Amino acid sequence: MSKPALILTTLISLVILLSIARISVANRISTSGLEVKNIEDQVAALRKENLILQEKLLTVSSFTQIASKAAKLGFMPAKANLVIKFGVPVAIRQ
Repeated sequence: MSKPALILTTLISLVILLSIARISVANRISTSGLEVKNIEDQVAALRKENLILQEKLLTVSSFTQIASKAAKLGFMPAKANLVIKFGVPVAIRQ
């Protein structure tokens, strides 16, 4: 085989080999892009669920909810307030 034919064959095989490598890398990148999108969708869904759960927690722990649960358990509100008031002034006038 002559030298120019050998160089031409080598270059053509190199181009084919590099094209196959490029196709393989592009395929892996596109697949990983889909995986990243799926993971981002899952993260968005979990964040939305987290917000819903926070709202439910705030609703359950609100004062009205606590008061109604206390009434169901038999707790009663205080009927009369106890006020302690002294008639002695702090300083006596002279």
